[in-house]
Amino acid sequence: MLTFVQDQNLLNQEIERLLGSVREGGQLWLAYPRKNRNGVSEVDREYLKIYLNRTNWQAARMTSLNEKWVAVMVKRK
Repeated sequence: MLTFVQDQNLLNQEIERLLGSVREGGQLWLAYPRKNRNGVSEVDREYLKIYLNRTNWQAARMTSLNEKWVAVMVKRK
């Protein structure tokens, strides 16, 4: 499953539902905007890592979708 999250509010609202909808052995790709020219993005790898550390999920892989979006695959620990 692939979902796009543009900011922390959307991620925080949807993450439990998204994680709960992944079947056993499945994975979830979370895509978020790259940092802008000023190095700012509400969602980034560190934010996801901090959040996922409180769950039974972990970041497993990261990839660039294009010049504006990055995606992280998360899976159960």
